Amino acid sequence: MTLLHFIRPASSVIRHFTEIETGDCVIEYSPDVCSFRPSRLRLVIEGIEWSGKPMSQDLREVWDAVFAGRKLYKALLLKRSTG
Repeated sequence: MTLLHFIRPASSVIRHFTEIETGDCVIEYSPDVCSFRPSRLRLVIEGIEWSGKPMSQDLREVWDAVFAGRKLYKALLLKRSTG
């Protein structure tokens, strides 16, 4: 299973992670499915091209789902490609 999260404008003035911007996309996927280098990734989702964006270790720890010491989902931050 893969989960997509599209980032909308914040409803509060508190921002915990400055690398996430309005319009970005976070994908959660099974680490068993694939492993790749985010900086080289290009995806097309609903006709829009996306590319990998750097994520801090703190942000990874928030998004990556772990149960009983096993990583269930890994997160990947994407931005719209500019060309």
